[in-house]
Parts: sequence; C-alpha cells; structure tokens
Amino acid sequence: MSTYSGGWSTQQLAEFLTAIASYSDQPGALTGAVERVAEALEAEVAAVVQGDTVLAAVGFPADNIPAALLCGAAAQDAATIELPSLGVCRISVVALQTPKDARLLVARTGDSEFVKEEAVLLRAMGRGLALTIRSLAALEEERQLRVQTEAQSRENVRLVRQLQERQLLLERLAKIGQSISHRAPFAEVLDAIVRSRWLRPSGRPGGSWGASRWPRARPGGFSRPRSRIRWSPSPNMQAWR
Repeated sequence: MSTYSGGWSTQQLAEFLTAIASYSDQPGALTGAVERVAEALEAEVAAVVQGDTVLAAVGFPADNIPAALLCGAAAQDAATIELPSLGVCRISVVALQTPKDARLLVARTGDSEFVKEEAVLLRAMGRGLALTIRSLAALEEERQLRVQTEAQSRENVRLVRQLQERQLLLERLAKIGQSISHRAPFAEVLDAIVRSRWLRPSGRPGGSWGASRWPRARPGGFSRPRSRIRWSPSPNMQAWR
C-alpha cells in the first residue's frame, strides 16, 4: 500500500520546478532535473536520453555512463534493467515533448515497483522539464537574434559612413571638374585635388593611406604639403591658363 500523500507529490513537484527554473541554459537544466528526480524518488539512477545519446545522467561517473543500456531500456519501456555495480533495477520511463524524442528514465534497486503516486509525479516532472527546456531554447534563440541584430546595426552604420564619404568625395570631384571647365587657375585646381585626396568628410587626414602613414617632418626632410601650392607653370602650360 502506498504511503505517499497528495501533499508530498505537490511539495516534490514545486521544489523540482523551482530548482530547474533557476538555470539559464539547457545542459544545466537537464543536469539539475535528473538530480532532483533521483532525490525525490529515492532512485540510484536518473537520466534524460535522446535516441542513442545520454543528454544528462546521475548515478554514474561522467566518463563511465552505460549509454547503450540506458538508451535501450528507455526505448523499449522495459520494467527492469541490469546496470554495472547496481545489478537489476526497477525503472520508470516517461516521454518528453522537448527535447524532441527525449525520455526521462529513473532506475531504483530493490524489488519494489514504482507506485502510482510516483509515476504521476514523474510524468508531471517530465512536463515541467519540457516546458523549461522549451523556454530556455526560445531565450537562446532570442539572444542569438539580438547579437545578429546588433552586428547588422554596426555594419549598417559603417556602410552609411562610407556612403557619406563617397558622396562628399564625388561632390569635391564635381567641383574640380567645374573648375577645370571654367578654366580656373591651375594652382587652384591642383590645390583642390590634393585636398580632396587627403581629407575625409570630417576634415581630418584620411584616404586610402590614412593619417598614420603620413611621414613626420624631420630636419632637412619633408612634411605634408600645405593647402596652397605655389606653382610655376612651364611655358607650355601658359596657354592652358
């Protein structure tokens, strides 16, 4: 005869849901879930399996989990399982909606079967775990979308700045073309070309080289050309002027 009461099941379920709700990632929630399930049902082993993979398990060393035995028993809905160092154990299995095709399994030594209250509690824990995993998956997807959106926003800002720089450069080139068509003084045209080549829209040195590559002035050396260039055209250029 069962010695469990409805109050016991409610308390165990409430503690289980509170525990797994504190995790921020799916692996942590699965590990915490199997620990709480094993504790609540006084089982030596608890695991969440998916196909041939053990997603989380308690009762074995992390590097020595009998994955084939656990996955096989969960798939067959077996009543017992023989586990290393534990021998024959009674098991109970419930299907999980999330993760897809996953199952929650508990194994307990001894001849006593899982009573109705324990089976009902295990199903409720399985539903609570599935809802938690689904919620965490949605949060992770939202985080990834936020990261992608922020990266796209930064890229858009960079592209807008490039377009602005190109627009200003085109405007300067258009002015140079007008100066040439209106036969402006050659020195003035050359000065406009130099300024367009070396100034960004902000008015600071830029271009394909950048300000950091402009040679520093040294004694007897050279420095950045001044904005007004004195030019003495050759006789051949007098006619152009």
